[in-house]
Amino acid sequence: MTMRRLLLIIISAILAVLVGQHAALAYWRIQDPARAPKAFATDPVLQVRLAERNLPDPAQLSARAGAIAGHARAALRSEPLDAIAMRQLGVVAAVQSAAAGAAYWTTAERISRRDLAGQLLLNELAAQDGDVAAALAHYDRALLTYPAAGEHLYPVLARALSDPEIRTALTKYADRAWVLDFLGKAIEQGSDPADVTGLMAAARVHMPPRDTQRIATVLIAQLVARGQYAAARELAQQIPGSASGTIDQIVLSSATSDTRLAPFTWAFTNEDAFETALDDKGGLDIRVTSERSGIVAQRVTLLAPGQYQFTQVVSYAPGTPHATLSWEVRCQGDTSSRPIWKQQLPVAEGNTTYRSAFTVPQACAAQSWQLVATAAETQIASTAGISSLSLVKR
Repeated sequence: MTMRRLLLIIISAILAVLVGQHAALAYWRIQDPARAPKAFATDPVLQVRLAERNLPDPAQLSARAGAIAGHARAALRSEPLDAIAMRQLGVVAAVQSAAAGAAYWTTAERISRRDLAGQLLLNELAAQDGDVAAALAHYDRALLTYPAAGEHLYPVLARALSDPEIRTALTKYADRAWVLDFLGKAIEQGSDPADVTGLMAAARVHMPPRDTQRIATVLIAQLVARGQYAAARELAQQIPGSASGTIDQIVLSSATSDTRLAPFTWAFTNEDAFETALDDKGGLDIRVTSERSGIVAQRVTLLAPGQYQFTQVVSYAPGTPHATLSWEVRCQGDTSSRPIWKQQLPVAEGNTTYRSAFTVPQACAAQSWQLVATAAETQIASTAGISSLSLVKR
């Protein structure tokens, strides 16, 4: 009995050592093969991982092809489902023939679609063959598994978006998270805004309404920033649930402060020294910390050239510090210091109606509005109210 127990202890110890070695080897294969102990230096899988990090350029690949292929075959004997080893055989084979390399890469993809480099190689082959559907399928597999790869893949796709066939093929993946992410970045990465809005229009039927709204809001702001006002207007009018004609109304309301349509709707400041609150009667209550000045409301309009009359009601409660209000309207994107209209409103207790006229010039396709509030020098916050905004073309 004692010998049997001793034998079991010895066997357990040997198994523990083997398990420990296997665990250590697995760690170095994955984590940092370059720093692995010398005891593991001959491991073929480890050599494949080292080659993965240090694949030579095409001019030097032939010289190392035999060693790389040898380690890859040995690794596959040890790990038959090693997609990286299979792909490396393809890299070596591609030196002689792209078709031979493709056969290995296709096999590697069957083993695992989680190999990013393999997907990119197959994508390149599909692109060279003009097979748009196959190329995008590899993009999809790569980005589903490695979302961070979008940093490198989106710029290429953004430039390719001018191809109608690619835009049409992309709609198949409209419900993918990476497509939504790409749409929000495509203009900034070189796509023509018209191509992006065209893709958006085609893809939106496959998107959940919440995603459609979110991406449309991002694109509207980008289009306005680039002076693409007609495209921005069209996209704003397509947002599900938005009130018809909202972007052409100047009044203060929940509809004209719908953040999904920004910057075509009112945006109010609520931070640090400024508090603004929209009431249910179409008025804005403004509260500003002592001696502070800043923008409390702003938006962009798409007024046609011509003369306009602007009407407003300004309210000040008696016996409280009063914030001074002033308007400024500029042509959107105009870097000059001259606004097309500017008005500082007098402080008068009670409700006062003011009417002012201004002209939108011919070259002013969009207008940027800002309402600035300046607090009095007091120990408590200054307040003001503004309501009944109306804009009529003469």
